[in-house]
Amino acid sequence: MVTFHLEVMKMNNTVKIKIALDIGMAILIIVLMNTIWTGVLWHEILSLIIAGLFMAHLLLNKTWITKMFQGIRKKMTVRAKGLFYLNLLLTAAMAATMISGVLISQYIFAPLASQGDFPWRDVHSVASW
Repeated sequence: MVTFHLEVMKMNNTVKIKIALDIGMAILIIVLMNTIWTGVLWHEILSLIIAGLFMAHLLLNKTWITKMFQGIRKKMTVRAKGLFYLNLLLTAAMAATMISGVLISQYIFAPLASQGDFPWRDVHSVASW
């Protein structure tokens, strides 16, 4: 326990912020996975919060993202490439979830909601999982 406390004290503030941000996003994602817990209105409100946290996460990690994009054509370990592509896939899934969420919105973005036959609710469910 003392070792853990000392390691936390050695971390700089940016690392602590990143960890808190990631924990907050993980908790919100779990809550958002079931609209029965929140209702649709709060689901949409909390989704806006997680979208903001996601953007902050990307900004805080822009150096890593830039280095990975630059290094992808160079010699990288299989593990590093795998992590890069996993993160790219997760970012695409998050973008698809956010876009489809706007298109099926019942409250906050209702005027922008899709009126067509395309199954945006299915896209939203699959991308979020």
